[in-house]
Amino acid sequence: MKEKIDKLLIALPVQCIEHWLWYLKHKKDNPALTKNISLESQPRKKVKFILYGYEDPPNEISNPIVDGLSKNFDASWLEQRSESFKHFHSQVKAFIDKQV
Repeated sequence: MKEKIDKLLIALPVQCIEHWLWYLKHKKDNPALTKNISLESQPRKKVKFILYGYEDPPNEISNPIVDGLSKNFDASWLEQRSESFKHFHSQVKAFIDKQV
């Protein structure tokens, strides 16, 4: 199994990842908020500006933000907020289960 996982390549649209990061940022900025809101229908330029402060940020700006938001995130929480992440995560788990 490890050999297959080591050679696995997952391709995702950056737009998906940025929307998932926005959920994580929203949680970080509003830790007491429990209301489930949908952020996935927002235009990409708006999401990028909210995440990075720029519509087209250089890597020097975006990479540290991505690293900070994605470090130790709660996948179960994100599954409850984002249908697209829930679908993606279930596909990854199903693939791994088949390999075991």
